Amino acid sequence: MTAAVACCFVFGCFAGRLALRCADRFVRDETLFAAGMPPAGFLAGLKFELALSARSVRSTWADVADVPPRERALWQAMRPWHHLPLVGRWLPGNPYRCGSFGVELRRWGVELLTAGLFAAVAYVDLSGFVTPVDAALRAAVPADAAAHWCLLVGHLVLVWGLVVATLTDLETMTIPDGSTVPTGLFAVAFATLSGRLIPVPVWFADASFSALVTGGPPAAPGAAVPAWVASSPHVHGFVASVVGLFVGGGIVWVVRVLGGWALGREAMGFGDVILMAMIGAFLGWQAVAAVFFLAPACACVGLVLTKTLRPSSEFPYGPSLAAGAVLLILAWPYVWPSVERACLLGPLLLVVAVTMTALLAVLLLLMRLLKRLAGLDDDVWYDDPPGRANVAPASVSDGWGRGEDWPGVAAASGRRGLRAWRGE
Repeated sequence: MTAAVACCFVFGCFAGRLALRCADRFVRDETLFAAGMPPAGFLAGLKFELALSARSVRSTWADVADVPPRERALWQAMRPWHHLPLVGRWLPGNPYRCGSFGVELRRWGVELLTAGLFAAVAYVDLSGFVTPVDAALRAAVPADAAAHWCLLVGHLVLVWGLVVATLTDLETMTIPDGSTVPTGLFAVAFATLSGRLIPVPVWFADASFSALVTGGPPAAPGAAVPAWVASSPHVHGFVASVVGLFVGGGIVWVVRVLGGWALGREAMGFGDVILMAMIGAFLGWQAVAAVFFLAPACACVGLVLTKTLRPSSEFPYGPSLAAGAVLLILAWPYVWPSVERACLLGPLLLVVAVTMTALLAVLLLLMRLLKRLAGLDDDVWYDDPPGRANVAPASVSDGWGRGEDWPGVAAASGRRGLRAWRGE
């Protein structure tokens, strides 16, 4: 296993270099501004978002594969060893050798961080930690050597996509669909073909509790798993990945809708929805629900660092979701037993989910009422440039194609959207 961890560390260095290239070349000027405002209605708005996502994926990866004309001469002068991570930029003859200290520190930091995460994930997955606790669940989903390697491949792809999404969200306040949609589709395809990407059955419950809730015949206590989970691993892989995708994206979508209704403005961006859908496609719906509850703890740490290093009212939530997913993978033996006990509730989980959603809506509404009573204006959400009054124009007719107040926020559409809405 030591050799595998070392190989993953070296591979992570190259993956970090590719992540930097993707983050630097992904389209920063979002196509949303040229596409117009989303239409009214749930289905029409969802169709608009999906079409925009497909166009964004095509444009971002085309930009990654293409070399700008101003850099073609430099690329032709590079030798194969100049593309090595960590040391390639310092080798003689590299035209990109001269760089500022901040640029080189960022490059080394990302490459070493990605390599470290790859090595840590390899150690956890190959050690067999990411397996269910209950014997019935372990029997339903195989946990042999092939399962550990499939789990490792899936988690490495997930971590790479999270690194790219985090880089772009920190630098541009956007999560490009090119970093989330292809990796999410890979998760569904890989889970279906391997049948071993999701380490937990898509459904299980305490047999005695389920019989009590549904009114069925009494049963002995213990985890009950549907028979088709073990007999049809490829079908189970597809179902578990797709259910995780919809649950992960649906959780953030509900928070986005409730936040917009209660706060009177957009609370989370659609990029966060797709990011959580991608995480759910890799981890399954039980694990992605745990990520949603781990993310606020990571957000508190990130908020303290953001306010300390760069005071701003803008705070990207995507890195917190990514940190929660990585934390769940690395701390699986400590986090999963509690999640497993909660999932044993079975049908009662739906009642718990509806109750928590209603409580969230009430809390957001109370927060808005308290802000109004305190005299705080919900429309004052952006930072003023020096010498400019904190007054939004009545209407802006620029990239949107029509003169309206921009209803979005910086966390949803990037700083470029903020500048466009201000007319700068």
